[in-house]
Amino acid sequence: MTRARQPEPASAHADLAREQERKRIAREIHDEVGGNLTAIKMALALLTKRLPGEDVALTQRADYINSLVDRTIEAIHRISSDLRPAVLDFGIVSAIEWQAREFETQSGIACSFTSNRPECDLHADHASALFRIAQEALTNIAKHAQARQVRMKLAYTSRAVQLDISDDGRGIADEDRLKPQSFGIRGMMERARALGGKLDIAPMDGGGTTLSVRIPLGRQGKAAKAAAVDDIKGIAA
Repeated sequence: MTRARQPEPASAHADLAREQERKRIAREIHDEVGGNLTAIKMALALLTKRLPGEDVALTQRADYINSLVDRTIEAIHRISSDLRPAVLDFGIVSAIEWQAREFETQSGIACSFTSNRPECDLHADHASALFRIAQEALTNIAKHAQARQVRMKLAYTSRAVQLDISDDGRGIADEDRLKPQSFGIRGMMERARALGGKLDIAPMDGGGTTLSVRIPLGRQGKAAKAAAVDDIKGIAA
């Protein structure tokens, strides 16, 4: 007797579906809205050249509209990047390296990144999940860790990809990891488990915390994903 395959929990795969939707929306915003704004800017430039030079008020109004279009184009680029970072198109190594630099600039916390490969050939879902986990981990460090230094290390093989993020902050208590309000941690775990992976958070000797996420690739990933269904239910409960 064959056993019916149980549907996987929606919570485990909602992030992946949302990631695809973000990608679609970001592309449409960039192509449609961004393209139209660029056309408006070009048309405005032509009209401005034909304005009477002595009409100062009208020229100033045109300059204001032009600056407004520029600010709107910048906002479109920022929103598109937030929805689906364009840097992912260059590969996960380049994306995480960029994120590490951005984190250091914005937080003032020293952040280093190393990888055993110049680039990794990852499926889009794997790359997006790994990047989002890195983003959330760095956000948590900036908000709560009181760290002075962060180290990120990416290791890629034919069987799995692993990202380790360590900080020298105040650490995290075991009971804090499972608090209902710890949606950031739970979200990272669910992203990893939805791809058959595993995420661990552990204290470091001498203080600080290490977050490790390992995602299997190929057939091993499919098998691990199926085996992780029961664990996902426990996390989502």
